[in-house]
Amino acid sequence: MKKLLIKIFLGSLIIYVGLFGFPQEVGDSSNKIKYDRAADFLIGKNLIEEVESFEKIKAEDFVKDESDMQSIYKESKEKAKQTIEEIVDSNNDEQEVHTSPVELELNEETYSKLCSIFVEKCRLTGFHRDIQVQDRVLYQALMIYLMKNIDDFLDYERGLIETIRNINVTQKSGRRGYAGHHNIMMNIQSIPNEIEFMEVFVHELGHIIDLGVLRGSGGNKHTAFTEFGEEVFYEDDPSLSFYSISWEDENTRKASARREDFVGGYAMTNPFEDFAETVNMYINHYGAFRQMANYSTNLRRKFMFMERLFGGDYINYDQQNKQKVKSNPERRPRDTTKMYN
Repeated sequence: MKKLLIKIFLGSLIIYVGLFGFPQEVGDSSNKIKYDRAADFLIGKNLIEEVESFEKIKAEDFVKDESDMQSIYKESKEKAKQTIEEIVDSNNDEQEVHTSPVELELNEETYSKLCSIFVEKCRLTGFHRDIQVQDRVLYQALMIYLMKNIDDFLDYERGLIETIRNINVTQKSGRRGYAGHHNIMMNIQSIPNEIEFMEVFVHELGHIIDLGVLRGSGGNKHTAFTEFGEEVFYEDDPSLSFYSISWEDENTRKASARREDFVGGYAMTNPFEDFAETVNMYINHYGAFRQMANYSTNLRRKFMFMERLFGGDYINYDQQNKQKVKSNPERRPRDTTKMYN
């Protein structure tokens, strides 16, 4: 169990491993994308409704042991705090990290120190005024870790960080998060713990990668895959090769598509959710995804798409759910961001 916990929380436990190569990062808006696209105008308007249930989809639970979950949550929060302490207590001039970090409060001073190191990533983020400072420090550190490492993983000419314009963290209930081409909204009141926050955030980064990072170079627009009826995707857009594995157009699954061709129930909503859920499955549940791909040719094609996109890098292997898939090859979660709930 201890070994599994270490793997599951590789990211939140040792943030500084992936981050400390850039202690003097400085914000630069000159490389920001200069135009808006349709999905960003819909942020906050809830025009895309989240699918709440999948009655026709066999949705087995994955990890449900309550004592295991309590241990995971406790260790996540304590280690995340320790990681933040190591970051902000480091010597910026010598770029050293104390092996035995001193106790630091999760307060405004800690947040300021964190953001003095990672200026650009903090500049992207806005927190609602009602969010307590200890939560701002915790969630900011987790987002920095995920953005930095996924940006490093991406084997593509356009970067993730330069594509994101704004991350808005609120205290609203309802939808946990949504994203367009350049913007992300996270509603922490609807997210019960740090694990799910990380999963949802990676899902939303998947939308940014799909719609903002992977773009065609120009020319003719694709007519089948549109955005709310508007032709916005160029015919050489890399995402189209992913969509076309299981979809005829933005609303229609191929007649040959099976449940086993998707990483989960929510991925069957449309090609955009298919992409984002598959990104989260690859980054946070690599071993389980790889095992699933053994039983479906189309899911294997999606796995290989992600392998090329991220250069074979991921954050969490997830041995536990890999074994569950191995024992039941048809096993799929309803939602990949809730596989540990």
